[in-house]
Amino acid sequence: MRSTLSQAASPARCAARAALLALALLVPTVAFAQGGTPASAGARQATKDLRLFLSWFGGSFAAGDRVLRVAPVWPTMSSAHWFYLEGSRPGGALDQRVVRVSLRDDRRIDVAVFALPAPSRFAGEWKKPMESRLATLAPDSLTARAGCGWVIRKMRDGFGGGTDGSGCAMSADVEVYSDRIVLLERAAGTTSTTAAKKGATLKRTGS
Repeated sequence: MRSTLSQAASPARCAARAALLALALLVPTVAFAQGGTPASAGARQATKDLRLFLSWFGGSFAAGDRVLRVAPVWPTMSSAHWFYLEGSRPGGALDQRVVRVSLRDDRRIDVAVFALPAPSRFAGEWKKPMESRLATLAPDSLTARAGCGWVIRKMRDGFGGGTDGSGCAMSADVEVYSDRIVLLERAAGTTSTTAAKKGATLKRTGS
């Protein structure tokens, strides 16, 4: 009799175990959905970090006679954020470029670099009102500088990163803070340690 009851109860016990296992699997899933998935929380934080980076990246910066202007352009474009960069240093030509800033994922910011057609025509473009900057250009008239873009990550008190690729004649380590931009530029094939001796800390002089 005991054997018969045991055999009869065995399927019931199996069903009970299966139900408990399903419940155990369900509970974390429900909590996961109610509390917000890590992906959605990460996306919200990434958007917040991107806004902060954009607010710190734009402006005027200087280190001695070296000057860097970072001016937003094409403000009505919603798919990405565009900036015109114009750098000058004693005895050197203007360094002009356009960059596109966007999120790569929840942890990284992409800064793609583009060359201007006939860049000398746009010298001083940063002085114009935002709506007028590069008004005669469209993004598809720019030339992407492959291997010259940056990948930026949030740090404790700022943002840091550098050139993502090896196809650029000059690469850089970049740090962006609320009051300064640090550029450690180096020729292709040299190390960050060597570049540090040639780097510049450009302090904010204007928004």
